[in-house]
Amino acid sequence: MEAIRRHRPQLVVTFDPDGANLHPDHIAISRFTIDAVTAAADSRWYSTAGGAHQVQRLLWTSPVMPWDGTRFDDLAKQPGVDFLVDISKYRHIKAAALRAHRTQHVSIDRHFFALPDVERILSVETFRQCFGPPLSKRPVADVFESIVVVDGR
Repeated sequence: MEAIRRHRPQLVVTFDPDGANLHPDHIAISRFTIDAVTAAADSRWYSTAGGAHQVQRLLWTSPVMPWDGTRFDDLAKQPGVDFLVDISKYRHIKAAALRAHRTQHVSIDRHFFALPDVERILSVETFRQCFGPPLSKRPVADVFESIVVVDGR
């Protein structure tokens, strides 16, 4: 909550309430993130932690798991894919970040690196809008669509 007030983000991303895959740590992260976003917007909570800040958009992981995205002829038609972001020029960074989770290498290898279409899997991110400004269409490619710039941020 303090980090939200200090950095004043326009957008926050977290797991959906089911933690994307029912993992208890992911569920906890989702809950704590939503609590922090809510508390940061209410000046009555932690009044010494800086001025209240309302996040404009909260995104959840979409119901389509990254490794399942290539199974669909048209990922854009899947329910819960509100944002479909091409990150192909950054896929090597995403791959490095996944590999950095050394304790998770068995499941990460199985769900990403052992698949024949790994480059395609690493090239896209999907999100579902929890709350935020209305979208002009679904999906959109820019997670900042309709976000109002406040204080140059």
